[in-house]
Amino acid sequence: PMHRGAPRRMKIVLFSREIFVPRPPYPHASIYIKLGRRAALDLPIAGAAALVLDTPSGFQYRVALGAVAPTPVRARRLEEFLCHKVLTRELLDQALPLVLEDVAPIDDVRASREYRLEMCLVLTRRALYSTWENLLLSTELVV
Repeated sequence: PMHRGAPRRMKIVLFSREIFVPRPPYPHASIYIKLGRRAALDLPIAGAAALVLDTPSGFQYRVALGAVAPTPVRARRLEEFLCHKVLTRELLDQALPLVLEDVAPIDDVRASREYRLEMCLVLTRRALYSTWENLLLSTELVV
């Protein structure tokens, strides 16, 4: 299952021209943000995806990061810390350093390790704020 992480070596065979991803059963918002030198390039310097779900038991968060480890990774420590909490600036300031425990960026010609670590924090913050704002606007939640 993909929720356990991507295998290091993956052979992809698609038998169909489409992939069906079911909609979450609860109000939600999601986003993917890619940082790259040019929009035309496929290889990002870093990328972050976020999903916020408004479930009956409280808010749930999913954050995945790309190009900052050998394979895409979930920021599980961050997700666990934020689970069932209302997203605030103070809460996110406390939670963001947990992202760095789940990534292992490298130096390469596109960016240094230190720059990618900083971008993990920036992109995660932007992705979570954006999804939170979109969720509030789309469902007219009062928090």
